[in-house]
Amino acid sequence: MSQVDKIMLYPTYQCADPHYQHYIWSMQLANAFNKKINTGYTARSKQNCKADNSAADTSFEPRHLYLISSAYDHHVPFSSKFTYPVALQKAMVRGECVRSSRGLVCLPGSNALFWEKQAVLNSPISVVSNGRLWRPTELNTIIGQVTGAGFQQALMPRDQVKSGWLSYGPSVALPEGKYRFSIDYSSQNTPKQTVGKWDFVLDGDITLSAGSLLGTLDNPRTIEGIVIVTQQNANKAFEIRTYFQAQSDLKIFNSSLQKIPD
Repeated sequence: MSQVDKIMLYPTYQCADPHYQHYIWSMQLANAFNKKINTGYTARSKQNCKADNSAADTSFEPRHLYLISSAYDHHVPFSSKFTYPVALQKAMVRGECVRSSRGLVCLPGSNALFWEKQAVLNSPISVVSNGRLWRPTELNTIIGQVTGAGFQQALMPRDQVKSGWLSYGPSVALPEGKYRFSIDYSSQNTPKQTVGKWDFVLDGDITLSAGSLLGTLDNPRTIEGIVIVTQQNANKAFEIRTYFQAQSDLKIFNSSLQKIPD
């Protein structure tokens, strides 16, 4: 925290549906490191949400650590309830932001190498237009473990002879529309050997697309597809899942989803 003078929470307290635990944790963080903070779990007699939002849309201040709770960040950009301020979008493009278990974290002037050296497990951000990319530390798993750091992260089975769900999630509700999805993975096996399977599901039981994971001779491979969320299935939580069949090895590097404009 030596590079930080002040912690900035967005949205500020009472300017959106509150995530109380996040505000309390942030205040404890500021107190532990003797840092200033812009808001907190307190009553404010001169609250100005419009001014706070306007400031976040202009530019980020040096030596200010910006935090956005996972409760807000989790659904962006597939929900209209919360959108990133302009300054944050620009910071993401510059590589100044990462995702941790707490949510989105940005520090002006930082980069992926800086974040790799931090003790907190985090994921560098690759900006996807009208969509999002999830790295291994952001994915759920039953049998997997994350190896590597930064852009070199991979999710792989803890036990090569045990089958099960290697990745699933993120369980985000999708509005009606057409979407492009992808899964980046690799396996030491030959392309003739099936090492697992993948699917794209809604609410855990409505399958929109599915297929096999084949060996890649340890070369990265991308699976891509397009799914249509009908009005009947709108606002159901989606998951991109991979299943390991205990055949040699399997590494998942990321999954992504992008809304195709109407």
